[in-house]
Amino acid sequence: MEKQKRGRFKRKRLSWWISSVSLFFVFLIIFFIVDGTIFEPNLNDSDHIAGKAADWLEESKLFNSWFAPFHFAWFNLATLLCIIVLLVNAIADIFSLKRNKQH
Repeated sequence: MEKQKRGRFKRKRLSWWISSVSLFFVFLIIFFIVDGTIFEPNLNDSDHIAGKAADWLEESKLFNSWFAPFHFAWFNLATLLCIIVLLVNAIADIFSLKRNKQH
């Protein structure tokens, strides 16, 4: 019975990884297509919080020189956040695999 639960868990984790990485690559392709074209989002530079966040992000050295695979800073932020989420999940899975092997 426990082997069936482990098998289901492994299949769920594998399907999660396949769908997550596939979605990440789909978004990367969309970002590369949209980046530098007329389809790039136009940010509102009003006094709203979104406008202030857009100003901060556009002036940020982190997303304009250090981590800048795209010209549009919001795409850089989204890419970095996706990478962080995938890395955190990878680390969590590695530790859970080690814990399961010890038991």
